[in-house]
Order: sequence, then structure tokens, then C-alpha cells
Amino acid sequence: MGTPLSCQPLSAPPMAQNQKVAVVGASLGGLASANVLFQLGFTVHVYERGDSTFENRGHGLGFVDVGLWQKLRGARMLRRGTQASRAQGAFYYGDLWRFLYEGLPDGTVRFGHTVEDLGDVMRPTIGDEAYDMVVVADGGWSVLRRYVTTSQPQYAGYVVYRCEIDADDVPGFADFGIFKNGIFDTIVLPLTTDSGRNSIVCGAFIATPEAEVRTPEAGTSRHGAAEAKEHRGNSVPDWFLPLYREKFGVQARGELERLMEAILAKGKVSPHPQFEYAADSVTAGRVVVVGDAAHMASPRTASGAHTAVLDAIALREAFAATAGIDDALKRYSRDGVLRAQELFKRSREVSQDFVPAEGMTAIVSPATLVKAR
Repeated sequence: MGTPLSCQPLSAPPMAQNQKVAVVGASLGGLASANVLFQLGFTVHVYERGDSTFENRGHGLGFVDVGLWQKLRGARMLRRGTQASRAQGAFYYGDLWRFLYEGLPDGTVRFGHTVEDLGDVMRPTIGDEAYDMVVVADGGWSVLRRYVTTSQPQYAGYVVYRCEIDADDVPGFADFGIFKNGIFDTIVLPLTTDSGRNSIVCGAFIATPEAEVRTPEAGTSRHGAAEAKEHRGNSVPDWFLPLYREKFGVQARGELERLMEAILAKGKVSPHPQFEYAADSVTAGRVVVVGDAAHMASPRTASGAHTAVLDAIALREAFAATAGIDDALKRYSRDGVLRAQELFKRSREVSQDFVPAEGMTAIVSPATLVKAR
């Protein structure tokens, strides 16, 4: 079992010899694509505006197709020394990030580099360095997507309050699952990290008028300084805990209320307005967009990171089937758009559960829903 799994056997195609590819963005989508391109024999440089690695960042992912990730990387995925599986709890973003990062040679990722210009899409450049192809993986609020399409994400009508707390701070809690009250929804999962930390993560899905959310600026990252800040204690909106109590206090014998009270006292909460997106084009010249830059979806699809990995595997298949970069990107393009559109369609279906049946115009401020006591 110690022998690395073999990916689909890869022999470097002729076009990869002495050719350089840049990947902009070192989150999961960018690193997945970088792994594939490195396996194909390209010289790969990954540009990441963040100053440091991501293994200690992020939230939990409820669904990870471990076999697919292992196929992409060509190595076993372990958690705490044993084969990774969903039975161990939700997957920690940082562990998944490290799994992909370790598939690349030292120095591949260039931290602290912000890229805002690519020059000519047929002969892209970053700074003074010319590349044969650029993979844009700089997130849902991509700065570089404009080279491929002008389309933008749209607000889905609700905010997910992501919460996390050490399991030891909520002794005896075991009521994991999905709980609903009308359009209000909360999901609670155990989270285990490879480092040995045991946590509880949850999300509260709350319909919120678009006027009460801030649309992120171009370049906003899931993990950068511009991300929605984490809140502790009474710095969450005043209505949040009373509304959570009203909607979920009687469920699970009061355990959900106990959990949220503990989170606000000892854990952390971060609000994430939900936006959805499907690119109408994923390639232009020798530039290709992948991951969140090509598609954004509700976390309840459990398919965002999964689709980013599918993007990377599709790139590998496209390059393995042809003899040139231009032909490979043309082959990738149609299915890439279709993959984004299918995820968007699924996300829109899921999101209808979290907004009024009458639509976005019927959403009211959650602050007005708390009953006076």
C-alpha cells in the first residue's frame, strides 16, 4: 500500500518539451491544473498573490471523491496515517491543499506575486517572462477572466454563515446532519484534520436582500485579506443568535442552540454571501480559465472543488489526445463550458430551497424576522 498510485500513464507530448505554462492562483483549482501540466512535462510556474502556504486555512468540505483526487495526483491520500475517507469526517481544505502542493517540485509556487495583466492572449506574458499558455485560476472574483469573457457572478439570494469550533468546547455534541425550517437551513458536520485537530463545522443559510450584502471586488480571494472577516462573540449581527434560536432551537433537543451559543463564545463565524457563475467561454488564444474563475456554485452542491479537479483531469485528457496547445485548448473548451453550465444549473436548483418561492424580490431583512421578547 505504500507504493504511489499511478495516474493514467503520462508520456510528455512533443508540445510540452521546452515549453512553459503559468498558472495564476494557488488554490485547489490552480494546484490541480499545475499537477496535471507538470505530469505532462511542461515547465510550470504558479503565481500566488498570498505570501504563504494554505495548509492552515479554509473550512470543511463535506464531499471529496478521494479516488478522483488520487488519480489526479498519482499518490494515496492519507489522513492521520491511514487511507483518507469520508467516514473520518469532513475534509479540511488545508489538508487537501497540501496534498496537491506536495505533488509539485519545490519552488513551483511563487508566493507574493500579484498578476493583473497577461499581455497578448496568443503570446501571454507575466512581467518580463513569456509563456506558451496561461491557466487562470484566480478565483470567482478573477482579475484575469476578462481576457476570456466579460460575464460576472450573480447573487444567489442568501448568506452562508460558516462556523467552526473545537469539538472539546462542545462536549457530548453528536447531532450532525441537515436541519430545515422553511427556507432556513443549517448543516453540522464533524471535521478532522491530518494534524489531529477535531472540530465541528456548521453553516447557517439565511436569505438576505442583495442591498444588505457587499459584492466582492475583483481580486477578492477566499483566503486573502479582502475575504469576509471572521467574527467572534457579539460582533456578529445582533439578530443572528435570536433568529437561529427561533428557527432551530427546538430541533435536536436544543443541541443546535447549545452548539451555536458555544461557537459565538469560543469559536468563529464568517459570513459568506453566495454568488453563482458559469463562464460562457473558458478559452481565448492560449489562456484558459478553470476552477472558481470558470464556475461558482452553492456549497450545498458539494461540487465546487470537485468540478475544479474535473477541470484539471479534462485538461490532461485534452493534451493527451492532441499534438498542440491550440488544438488541446480547442478540445477542452466545449466540455469546459458545458461543465460550468451544468454546475450552475445544479446550483440554481439547490439555491431555490433557501429563498422565498416568490423569488428574490420577496426576500426581507433577517433583522425584521426576530420576534420581540
